[in-house]
Amino acid sequence: EVGSRSFLGTGNNLSVAYEYYEDERPKSGYELDFKDFNLRGTFMSLEGRYSNLWDREGYEVILSREFLTPETKWAGGFEFGDLSQIRFEHELVGGVPSEEDSIRIPYQRNFQDAWLGRAFLLKGADNRMNISLASRVFREDFTERPYVDADSNQFFFNDLLFLNEVVLTKRKFLKSTLIQAFGITEDIPIGYLFKLVGGYEFGEFEDRPYIGLGASAGDFWKGVGYFTASAEFGGFMDDGKMEEGLVDIEALYFSPLLRFHRNQFRQFVNIDYTTTVRPIVTQQFGFNDEIRGINRAVQGDRKLSVNFESVLFHPLKLYGFRMASFAFYDFGWISFGGPLISSENFQSAIGIGLRLRNESLLFRTIQLRLGYLTASSEVDVSFSFSNPIIFGNFRTSKPTIVEF
Repeated sequence: EVGSRSFLGTGNNLSVAYEYYEDERPKSGYELDFKDFNLRGTFMSLEGRYSNLWDREGYEVILSREFLTPETKWAGGFEFGDLSQIRFEHELVGGVPSEEDSIRIPYQRNFQDAWLGRAFLLKGADNRMNISLASRVFREDFTERPYVDADSNQFFFNDLLFLNEVVLTKRKFLKSTLIQAFGITEDIPIGYLFKLVGGYEFGEFEDRPYIGLGASAGDFWKGVGYFTASAEFGGFMDDGKMEEGLVDIEALYFSPLLRFHRNQFRQFVNIDYTTTVRPIVTQQFGFNDEIRGINRAVQGDRKLSVNFESVLFHPLKLYGFRMASFAFYDFGWISFGGPLISSENFQSAIGIGLRLRNESLLFRTIQLRLGYLTASSEVDVSFSFSNPIIFGNFRTSKPTIVEF
């Protein structure tokens, strides 16, 4: 991938990616991505993407304006696209997805997504508290898909969703460094957010209302560190009972920046709990890198994970690249039915790694990780480009449902 953060001096992003897969047809493909962060001085962002890859072909266009400050009155967006994609479904053998028995299902979908919000500043600008109202319409239509009926292939149902949201929020930012980036000034959000979401889904086989609740808060205590926690709950209603619901609770802590000789050090701790509420089909999820190296190797409908990571930021700078080494220990439980916390459901990983980042370049943090998976006694080696986002910003945005 090559690109520019300020193409021809305009301040716009432009990137071109080339991909090659020996075992796929076609073997090679490309993707173009363009983003204007401030369209004609309106603080609206415009992003266009065209993909021509073995597993994805088509276009997406996103036009949006967020509630950038507590004083911003209007926000909204419109997104549309048409994509041909491939969905992979795996047969479960003893709760583990079997790669040998995976099924490839090609499909084509077009979608339109529009939302509009209005915010009201409360008790004056200095208080930075506001309440906002937002509405959203989302339509998804599968023009090519496998056979569907009321009890099969729910992923491919055509859908029309209306959502409304009320949010109370207060936020401001502190300045710090060496958290997610490697030397530039970063904004630490502090404040809180409470939201209520309601709406209605007009499905292909069933119409049903939706209700959701969410809350989050964060603050920094001098000499102690930063704490943030969030909880989200939502689902569809059928005959007065919730179905296809999800509960997600997460908490994060990181320490103040500590000095170790010429190096600087932070400790991170993250806890995440997720569970389903009356899923209408056998929907399962895996560890989405909460336990590094596990991913989809084990699945369930409930999970609890705990992550410890110690990061040492080094003073060495080479050709604009700065370096950080880290050590981690991740553990947790995942279950499908039955008790969650038991020795049979326990998974863990321990390891070390190295990150490199140049804040002047377009590509993201380079990461090399070596881990040991205790349950399977396997060694996991990973080389990747990542762009970590470890906390939210307590900002109102597009109304959403809680999804798997």
